[in-house]
Amino acid sequence: MKKKAPIKEPYTSQAVLRALKMLEALGQVQEAQSLQSLCERLGLAKASAFRLMHTLEEAGYVGKDASGGYFAVGRGSLQSARYRRQLPDAASSAMLRLRRRFRETVSLAALFDNHVEVVEVFESPEFMRMSNTVGRILPPHASSLGKAIAAFQAAQRREMLVRSYGIYRYTAKTIVDESDLQQEFEEIRRRGHAADAEENTPGGRCHGVPLLDGSGTAFAALSVSMPTSRHKTESAQQRIVEALKESAENIVREFGST
Repeated sequence: MKKKAPIKEPYTSQAVLRALKMLEALGQVQEAQSLQSLCERLGLAKASAFRLMHTLEEAGYVGKDASGGYFAVGRGSLQSARYRRQLPDAASSAMLRLRRRFRETVSLAALFDNHVEVVEVFESPEFMRMSNTVGRILPPHASSLGKAIAAFQAAQRREMLVRSYGIYRYTAKTIVDESDLQQEFEEIRRRGHAADAEENTPGGRCHGVPLLDGSGTAFAALSVSMPTSRHKTESAQQRIVEALKESAENIVREFGST
């Protein structure tokens, strides 16, 4: 018996879906992309892709560089919508598992044009806890989420993030010396995670890990936050870091499939 083809949603425009995938693909890289590379990456026919790209160019969503490669003009707004809606959905299961395991606050932050912003929070069930808020703008020099994202950027982007926010002292432990901060970023890249030991809030400790794209650049970060009175041993903190790294890898896979 001949196998029936899957029934497509009658109200879905396949052309619009392909155009959105092209914009997302352009938004995931910094350099302009040739039409051929986009076709190979997305499995599109060149004639169809050309018509879609020409339409997007006419509408002002993409542009061309001197070599004729395409880049996303509206990358920021598209990225913003995806990070605020799809990223929390992709991360929620992993975040809930972390909260159940450690009973501490679990937060997710994403990188936008010139800042790091919290996009999802699952609060600790404990009476005494470290809190966070969706929409909060984080310091790239004095938070585990901010440092985890800033450390895994190109030098110019990292400098822009730090300059856009400013280097302010929150506690006696905040890193405000630029040389010390650069050394901190190097150490974060070496070990693969960031820590905030009362650098932002007295009595608070946070561990954060980056969510990395295919080029090794952080587009988001995941953290567990707690009072310093809990999980005090080095082995307890290492268990949190390892669980965060595993969860981050799972979220990246889940987010990439949406």
